[in-house]
Formats: sequence, structure tokens, C-alpha cells
Amino acid sequence: MSPATRRSRRRGGRPPPRRRDAVSSYVAKAAPHKLQALQRHLQPLRPRHENTRDNLAWYMGVTDKQPYIDHARQVHRLVKRLPHTREQQLALHHARQILSWYEAFSLKDNYAYRDSRAAENLRWWQRYTGDKVAYWAAAAHTADAPGLQVVPGGQSVRFDSAGSHLRRWYGDAYRSVGVTFDHGTLNDGPGCGTAPATVPRPAADFVNRALGDAGLDEYAVDLRSPAPKAVLDWLRAPAKLRGYRAYTPEQPQKSYMTGGSLAQWFDVIVHRREITPCTPL
Repeated sequence: MSPATRRSRRRGGRPPPRRRDAVSSYVAKAAPHKLQALQRHLQPLRPRHENTRDNLAWYMGVTDKQPYIDHARQVHRLVKRLPHTREQQLALHHARQILSWYEAFSLKDNYAYRDSRAAENLRWWQRYTGDKVAYWAAAAHTADAPGLQVVPGGQSVRFDSAGSHLRRWYGDAYRSVGVTFDHGTLNDGPGCGTAPATVPRPAADFVNRALGDAGLDEYAVDLRSPAPKAVLDWLRAPAKLRGYRAYTPEQPQKSYMTGGSLAQWFDVIVHRREITPCTPL
């Protein structure tokens, strides 16, 4: 699955308008007598804000999210009952993704839900298109890590990563690539428009530190290659890998993943010694 012929990014925010539009267009063509009923449930799901983060913030502030979930379920149920064709499969998948968004952000801890649905989405897309797929996300999601423990700023959460589901389904056809860094400067909040902040070298108990000690600006390592026993023992030892969902300069060492080893999590490591902030395209 590693070479990319199609790529899809999933970000926090509202479900893209094209999903709702695609469902509506399909029903208008395949079952126009159902369109009014569909619109009755789609209308409450229209975004309150064009900005995805603003819309997510709005939904997170809704006290009773169940009505929105119920409307999304009705949309999914309506499309599911239509004749099974290739076009219906795609429209049904769009409806399922809409429902997943409202369900996911209704949960206090949605890591397990998010990763299981991400993996199911990838598998569906691969089966539907027959394409090879590249899945780009944080290492905590792409790693082959059942029972992964993540500490996003001090609070521990355990879940089966999307990568662990993909490895179970695809075996060696799924290749996990970990991207790590040693130090540098990055944006101290979500998005490229936030202020840059300095990230120090990782503490000694992080595997990033050993990777940075190699002294190379950038390199890739195939973890499946033969290696001396001492190296293999280190790769198989319990690991602590630093990473950030959102960086907090006051707590530079408090976001990490653990509960496994580098050899379990990744097939390849791509390491960059020094990073720089992202810039808008």
C-alpha cells in the first residue's frame, strides 16, 4: 500500500460540503421522491461556520449533540435502503463519513473511534478504487501500535492505532514509515499562521535523542535490514517517541507515544535533525 496514487487528508473540522452535496445529488438522480425527506435531515447538518475550526468549536460547544447524530443516521439509513449500485456505494460512504464526524466529536475520548474509522475508510477506498494508498497522519496514528499509549501534554490515553488495524488486514503490504526530528522551530499552535516557537533537543529517555545523536542532517533507515545484536535489542526495547498535536513551549517534553518499540511501530524511520515552521502554500 505504500506507493501513492491517491491521497486523502482528514483534518479536524466540519465534514466537507462536497459530501453532503454528493449525497443530495445522488438521491436527486436515483430516488427523487426521497429528496425532500433527505433534505429534511441534511439541513440541520449544514455548517454554522465556513472555517473548519470555528465549526468544530461550535459543535464541541453544543450541549445536546444527539439530535445531530440522529439526523446523520437518518441520512445514512435513507441512502442504505436505495438499490445497490456502484454510485450508491459511494453515496453511502459519504453518508457514513458525515455520521462519523458527528459521532466522533460527541465522544469525550475519541482516539479509538477516530483510528478505527480512519482505517475502515482507507480499506473501503482501496477496495472501491483498486488503487494503492498513502496514509499521511501523525506517527501515533500510522504506526503499527495495538494498545498504543499516547500522552498529549500530560494526559495518558490508550487505543489501537489505525496502523495496527491496517497491518492486521494487509500484513506486510502495509508499510509504516515514521517521521521524527531532533530539534528546531515550529508553529506553537494549530495551522501555519501561528507564531514560531523553539523546540529543544529531546530528553535522554526519548528515542528521538538517539536518532539525533547520529549527527546527520537527514536520513532514512530501513528497520527490517540486518543489524548488530545491540542495535536490534535497542529497536525492540520499549520506546518513548516525542511528537506534538499542538506544541506548548512551557512543556516541550510532555507529548509522546509509548507502549511499544520502534521495531514494532515502523518499517522505516525518516529522521530530520532540525525542523523549521510550516508556511502556507
